[in-house]
Amino acid sequence: MLWCSSPDRLRCIHRHFLWHLLTLSLSIIQGFAVSRALYADHSPVVRLTDDNFRRLVLDSSETWLVEFYAPWCGHCRSLAPNWEKAARRLNGLVRVGAVDCEQNRALAQEYNIQAFPTIKLFTGRKRTTERRQPLDYHGGRSLKDIVRFARRSLVGYVHTVDPSGVDAFLREESSKGHVLLVTTNQRTSAIYRALSERHVDRALFGVMRLAAHDEASMSALLKRLGAQPRLPAVIGVPAGADLDSNTVLVLNDREKMSIRALDDLVRQLVNKTNRQPTTKPTATANIEKRSSTTAQAAGNSWHDLFGNECTARDSVRLCVILAQPELEKLVDALNEKYVHDGVHVAMREARVLRSRLKLAPNTLALVIRPRKQRIAVLEHDVVNALPAADGISAFIDRALGGDLRYRPLSDLLEPSTDATRDEL
Repeated sequence: MLWCSSPDRLRCIHRHFLWHLLTLSLSIIQGFAVSRALYADHSPVVRLTDDNFRRLVLDSSETWLVEFYAPWCGHCRSLAPNWEKAARRLNGLVRVGAVDCEQNRALAQEYNIQAFPTIKLFTGRKRTTERRQPLDYHGGRSLKDIVRFARRSLVGYVHTVDPSGVDAFLREESSKGHVLLVTTNQRTSAIYRALSERHVDRALFGVMRLAAHDEASMSALLKRLGAQPRLPAVIGVPAGADLDSNTVLVLNDREKMSIRALDDLVRQLVNKTNRQPTTKPTATANIEKRSSTTAQAAGNSWHDLFGNECTARDSVRLCVILAQPELEKLVDALNEKYVHDGVHVAMREARVLRSRLKLAPNTLALVIRPRKQRIAVLEHDVVNALPAADGISAFIDRALGGDLRYRPLSDLLEPSTDATRDEL
């Protein structure tokens, strides 16, 4: 019951009305905030539910890192930014998902979720009961900790192949295509292990590790394929074929060994048969050589354009040039963010860049590999739905994950009148 003295009755009623209206509004806002999912539809984090969890996670041969969270949980909200960054950084290696336990109580009960957030790793084993026994993650919540744990957890299905045992390897599981990595690296990379997990039902994967000085074995193998003797090399042999077949695929251009390119090689491999001859070898083994004049011009232009920002820094693995004046405010934050990744971010006037390079007016940034003198271009249309900072961060994350396509500087300097120059 409302008690107000007679002289101020109207004022009193008005105050009570405003108080109840404010309380109701706060309740509605709080309820909306609690019920709102932490990860939007366009987020790189996959939203997992009671309906899709089995199909996406349990029936998959890939490694998954899954967060079980509640929308009202403060620690979950604190983790969310790093969880999204980890999903971008691990793109193509480890799948990153999240389960809203308020909306998906059956999953929370099945995995006995007692606290939020709970992180579980579903290793990329084959479809057996082992996949139903995930590992709990108790490590740090920083981006570096999460990414390191995920990469190290990749299982992979990769057979070790001796130089003399290539033909025997190709006879194993002859109904499948075979993928062979030839390398001097004594560890199987995360990208190759992830590739073998993703396509374990489609192809058999092997690795041949050669000593750095074992040029004889390398040359003999790659010359047998008609390819340039460059390492690392990824060789795809269709089912029923051998190394002498003209259906063999070869990828041995280090700059083009992105996650996407390797996935494409496996898909081509699956689609090929030994009755479908192609020009040998297919993929990126042989690229037409440019004239020495072009190479020299590219080298000079490279130093003129990027020497101060990139080549003068020995520790730089990737150099990022921002090309729009409104992005200058991001330079310090991006350098701080990627300080441990060998990335240097700098500004360059768009007018200067466009006067020397064939760049669209909406070019936001360039990612440059100084030692290889190769460039990847980010245009605004690619990240139109994202804030500029997020779009550029995602671009750098893809570069660090090996999922960018680079072009030689000479491609951007010369007019593109030769239609066959880079055909493979």
